[in-house]
Amino acid sequence: MSTFDIIRTAFTGLLAQQKALDVTGHNVANLATPGYHRQEAVLRATPPPMPSGGSTATVGTLVGTGVDVVTVQRMQDAYLEQQVRNIQGQNGRWETATKTLQQIETFLAPSSELNLATMLDRFFSAWQQLSVYPEEQGSRSLVQGEAANLTTTFNNLAKQLTDLSATMDASISARVTRLNQLADELAALNGNISGVLGAGGQANDLLDRRDAVLGEMATLAGITSLSANDDGLIINLDGRPLVQGSAASHLSYGMGASGWTMTWDDGAPVQIRNGEIAGLFQMRDTVIPDYLGQLDTIASALVSTINALHQTGTTMQGTPAGIFFDGNSAGSIAVHAAIAADARAVAATRVAGAAGDGRLAAELALVAAQPLIGNQTLGQAAASMLGQIGHAVRGATTAREASATLLTQLDNQIMATSGVNLDEEMMNLLVFQRAYDASARVLTVADEMVRTVIDRLGVR
Repeated sequence: MSTFDIIRTAFTGLLAQQKALDVTGHNVANLATPGYHRQEAVLRATPPPMPSGGSTATVGTLVGTGVDVVTVQRMQDAYLEQQVRNIQGQNGRWETATKTLQQIETFLAPSSELNLATMLDRFFSAWQQLSVYPEEQGSRSLVQGEAANLTTTFNNLAKQLTDLSATMDASISARVTRLNQLADELAALNGNISGVLGAGGQANDLLDRRDAVLGEMATLAGITSLSANDDGLIINLDGRPLVQGSAASHLSYGMGASGWTMTWDDGAPVQIRNGEIAGLFQMRDTVIPDYLGQLDTIASALVSTINALHQTGTTMQGTPAGIFFDGNSAGSIAVHAAIAADARAVAATRVAGAAGDGRLAAELALVAAQPLIGNQTLGQAAASMLGQIGHAVRGATTAREASATLLTQLDNQIMATSGVNLDEEMMNLLVFQRAYDASARVLTVADEMVRTVIDRLGVR
């Protein structure tokens, strides 16, 4: 090896160690960057030049020409990260379900004194008191007031659930818009990554951003990837490509003739089965209608039964009593206008002029014990509904915590491969710095050798 070969070899060492130091510095700078994957400069000894026609013995004495950075490797466990995206879809769905069910539970049971079962008990207790004191207008006013409280409870519950359903339409629309934006960004990233790799470059930071986009898409809609090649990615949703290479499709969500619909660009329907959007659909289309239906069933049974009995009685003035409630659902139930205006219109007896007869009021009080909804009383049906929402909240919370725990475990495993370890990077800095210094020293020695030769030859 000539002196000039030594200079060239030392120079490759300087360049390679400088690159390795750059990569290490990049890792340290991104220590706290979410989604960053540690990078590693892969060094390789460069081979010696092979003289043409040289003998085997001659070839065997050749020395290598230095070092080269083959690539900057992105440390990644593709299998684990795919598992994370699958769990992110489940976690997004259960997170949405838990929050929504907790809201519904708050509506149905704001407190033990204000829930529907308690309000029904108070309403029937007022009838019981009227049966004991039928001649007192105050007892009728108590029935009037408790009836108003009960109908207000029904109305508020129906409105709160209906409003919650409406807010979900807006939430779904916002998430679909975001999903479309992410699909466009992912398609652009695929194009950029393909271009960089095609030109022989490294796209590690672009790949990090792409993984972050995929994670958000998985949380929103539970997407699946059919290909994980660095230079191209196909993302499927409901059996069709949402993103294919640098081309992205879009979803539309809006009000149609048959209600809110979600479709592809070409109008074909799409069904999202996982992620936050799926959770919102489940709450809006299944859970909320179920509780509204139960409320309507209780209200309808109450209205029909109380009205049927009340119409058989007479008012405090001795006139025939009319219906007690208007409406036939939780949203429409109301105290009849005549009773709301004058408590004396409440009937306690069937006998005109029998001020002390409270037998009708007693019958109305006993409605509380009648199995009007299957084998349940109205109070039992209301209490059962509260039990259902409590059980649903616990189930969703448990599922969410399980998925969150699994996500944490997978993230920890991924961090073992992809995360930046500051101690390790500091060690690498020391190693590369000393290697750089050593290469510089070799270069200095080679330079002195050249100068010695020049001085000895008398070259000026």
